[in-house]
Amino acid sequence: MAVLFVALLASGFGRVVQNICIGSTFAARVPGPLRSRVRGTFQMISMGTRALGALAGGTLGEIIGSRPTLWVAAIGGTLAVLLPGRSELLDHHNPLRRGRRGGR
Repeated sequence: MAVLFVALLASGFGRVVQNICIGSTFAARVPGPLRSRVRGTFQMISMGTRALGALAGGTLGEIIGSRPTLWVAAIGGTLAVLLPGRSELLDHHNPLRRGRRGGR
């Protein structure tokens, strides 16, 4: 139970950091007149995929059980953290990584 508490606490903190980073990226990259539309579209897609993920998790839990489903979720969450490392947005904002792709 303690591990689940820590995982949920870290997940909540991660969501706060994610929202701050997304807001900063939108402010830097999206023109002012389009910003509210882009943010609204992003939130609709984000909330929609969360609902689909909950449905998929519940279905998987019914099929293979709770414990294996939590392992699938843990592995998926870990992979989701690693994927943004290849983003070009990181090259733009990080002076240590500038110039790696395309000689910026």
